[in-house]
Amino acid sequence: MSKLEDWEEKYYSEMEDISRIQTAHLTAQRMFRAIELNDVSEFKRLHGLDAEQGGLILWRLIAKDKNGKSFLELAEEKGRTEIINFLKNK
Repeated sequence: MSKLEDWEEKYYSEMEDISRIQTAHLTAQRMFRAIELNDVSEFKRLHGLDAEQGGLILWRLIAKDKNGKSFLELAEEKGRTEIINFLKNK
């Protein structure tokens, strides 16, 4: 493999990783929206997505909304009991 081919392979691999992170970020935003709307089924569906579908586990653990709140903190603030219980049992 030439240096150019090696560089191209690394570049496209990195771009794929970036794309996954961006998709995970969008998924997290949708999860926060589901909490706001108390859409439990949508929240659970999004939470269950695998990495290929936008559900990077690390992102779910560190995601914060625009006010710096986690999924659990926002659900507690909004009184979303079913989502709170779901998150505490995961």
